[in-house]
Amino acid sequence: MPDRYWRPDGERTLNAWERPFPDTCTEDDLYHCFRLLLGRPPSAAEWAGHRVFVGGEIGRVVSDYLSSREFKNRGLLAPPTGEYSAVDLSDFQLYVPINDATVGQHIFQSKTYEPHVTAAIRRALGPGMIFVDIGANIGFFTILGAHLVGANGRVYAFEPYQLNVKLLYASAKLNGFEHIAVFPFAASDCEGLLAFDNVGSNGQVTTPHADLPSVLDTTLVYGARLDTVLRDVARVDVIKVDVEGAEYRALHGGRELLARSRPTIFSEFSPPAITALSNVDAQTYLGLLLIDEHYVIDALNVDGSVTECGRDVARVVRSFEQSGVDHIDILARPIV
Repeated sequence: MPDRYWRPDGERTLNAWERPFPDTCTEDDLYHCFRLLLGRPPSAAEWAGHRVFVGGEIGRVVSDYLSSREFKNRGLLAPPTGEYSAVDLSDFQLYVPINDATVGQHIFQSKTYEPHVTAAIRRALGPGMIFVDIGANIGFFTILGAHLVGANGRVYAFEPYQLNVKLLYASAKLNGFEHIAVFPFAASDCEGLLAFDNVGSNGQVTTPHADLPSVLDTTLVYGARLDTVLRDVARVDVIKVDVEGAEYRALHGGRELLARSRPTIFSEFSPPAITALSNVDAQTYLGLLLIDEHYVIDALNVDGSVTECGRDVARVVRSFEQSGVDHIDILARPIV
């Protein structure tokens, strides 16, 4: 430790252990915010403007510098890049969080994800088609869809979790896919703020509590209706929805889109989660998927087989009950 400190104007100060330690910001503090946090000395032109912080509460002043764009651009607090990996999935590459037990680890280790759903989506999507991915997570199905529909097609991805959005954006750029539109909010049946909670890369949205302590302790994301966001989209060919039980709310906000496009819909199906998050029973959700009298529902089994349930919603529910797992995957499709 040096015996003396130096002020920006070159004047020597007291020994370090003799210096006072005020709670308010001094000119020395301000100078060292530049030196330590921004990594540079202040210019003469900006010093006068920043001197207004002198006398302010030191924690607040430091917080302002820490939240500045210039500090963030230094990348000193960026997460280690070793926590993420660009995985080669044959047809495309995908950035995954390798420590994420919910999705990332599966993709990193197996080089695929939900093979039975992946195979069905590959059969459903082709060049020039329009694909909507609701609950895109880190983007496996978004990027797969972009590969399948090609540059003449279009993919619309909805994902409220910011870390997932960043990885999805990076993966789209990595593959050179410019035909993906990412909407960083939750598809829902209303417009407004929703509470967001996550376990790993998976998350769910609920109605936030109104009291201030709960609001301050909650991550808020924006919820929007598909009919509003995609009102200028002429048609949608395929939809994938996986939002941890909020599927009914997500698709209920797109009833006009569903009616005019009559898309093929892939959905995660968990009656307990639908009741908890969407406040409707499983039969009501399945009724929403049967858009008109020409729609039928299939259960997609993990072994790659398909259980054709037709319009028998009770049979779909039985398929879930007999599965012994927390959810199954289903497919709603028009037969004419």
